[in-house]
Amino acid sequence: MSASPPAESFDPESVPSELASRLAVLSFAAGLIFCCPLTGLLAIATGGAALFLGYAQSVASWRKYAWGGILLGLIGTVATPLLAWGVSGWWDREGRILFSGPNNALFALYQGDPAAFLDEFEFEGDRPSVTTVAAFKEALEARHGEFMRCLSDQPPELEGSAPWTLDDYSAQFKTTDGINEVPVSIGLIRTPSDSLSLVWVEFDSGSETSLRFPMTNKESDG
Repeated sequence: MSASPPAESFDPESVPSELASRLAVLSFAAGLIFCCPLTGLLAIATGGAALFLGYAQSVASWRKYAWGGILLGLIGTVATPLLAWGVSGWWDREGRILFSGPNNALFALYQGDPAAFLDEFEFEGDRPSVTTVAAFKEALEARHGEFMRCLSDQPPELEGSAPWTLDDYSAQFKTTDGINEVPVSIGLIRTPSDSLSLVWVEFDSGSETSLRFPMTNKESDG
């Protein structure tokens, strides 16, 4: 009768060691993903768990992954919100108006919110009245139709000193005949709060006189 092969010995310490190794690798992998703070928290948690489970091991090659994951997780958790805040701040201050020109102002105008429309402008003199805004909307709608959107194919760069004149925008209006695209020019200044603000907006109406708001604003097109 042949003897059965000896059973493999079970090392209870190998279980936490193997788990710690896997957690360390997971921590490092999660730490490499900076786009989401949640992955940073996962990297910190799994890296800490790996170090806790494998603290009794004198030599462990996976420890560098655990510490690396924790470090990357801390950086991602802190840096991602700061980066998002910075991008959001830049967009609110100038990115939005450089990319879309008077889009927000015209959207507010056609939504029946003259106050929000006027808030997009910086006026040297008195703020135009609601009646003036309503008259401008009526003229714009009669000539071009219902506003849809305003964009620029290539957002312009500001050169020289304020005020700036930019004429790289195209506004789309919906008419009974389809979509009508109208070239748009805007005047910009930088406010004391370091934000860009409209000074005037002008619609090129082809053979007809251009529509401009505010009509009495004579700032230089410098």
